[in-house]
Amino acid sequence: MFAPSQLRNPAARNRNGVRKFRLVAVAYRSPTNSIRIYDDRHKVQMVIHKGVSSPLNVWYDTSADLYVTNSSGHDVTEYAPGAKMPAFTYSTDLMLPEAITTDESGNVYVADAQQGFIAEYPHRSNRIIAKCYPGGFITGVAVDEQGDVFTSYAPSSSYALAEYKHGLRSCHETVLSVSLFLEYCLQIDRNRDLIVCDGQTVDIIPPPYTQVTKTISDGFTYADGASLNKANSLLFVEDDSTRVVVDEYPSGKYLTTLANRPDFFATGVAVYPGPL
Repeated sequence: MFAPSQLRNPAARNRNGVRKFRLVAVAYRSPTNSIRIYDDRHKVQMVIHKGVSSPLNVWYDTSADLYVTNSSGHDVTEYAPGAKMPAFTYSTDLMLPEAITTDESGNVYVADAQQGFIAEYPHRSNRIIAKCYPGGFITGVAVDEQGDVFTSYAPSSSYALAEYKHGLRSCHETVLSVSLFLEYCLQIDRNRDLIVCDGQTVDIIPPPYTQVTKTISDGFTYADGASLNKANSLLFVEDDSTRVVVDEYPSGKYLTTLANRPDFFATGVAVYPGPL
């Protein structure tokens, strides 16, 4: 585990001086396949190479286990806190794992973009216990505290959001009526508002998911990754594959830039502790 450290950046504190995040993982596809882990002082604490193969996304569960979706490896690698070697690999039926999340019970949900399904695995088991096909190219997956599963996907030339009430076991899908331009990330906050990357904006969509009620537009060139902290006060946005912008949530006020590497190609971001 990483040792606790004091925040030097006042934007990342609350009024009582309590840290709002501890770790942020950023996936990079070049110049090397790697996951760089930043601490709350925005310093790189560790770089992971082992098991990382053209990563697309990253995710932290409630135990600080880190998950990486590997497009070339056709798998998802899981790392224990502070580890550089994978503790487990999920690979059954996967071709192009795009998005990853976990629920409060530790079950792992992987969206396979190429094959168009969401698969549910028990924690550290390579056995699929549920699989659903919303239709089309899948770009995101999120699970709320009630176990409802949400997904973003492209059934044709358009983009859509769908909800699976009570999980994937029945594959009963409700297509949400909200209309979006693009969807390249999907998060859910404690109010069950959906957070979606929509090109140059990040959209907030509250229940019953009929319309966008707020957009965060912080000079994004192309927002295609986002991660919300547990306090629901900070939103980390991976913008144009070169930087991670930290905004106040839900106001969208710019706070700082965590990682700015024009010479790197970033593909995903995850914060610990995260939203669940």
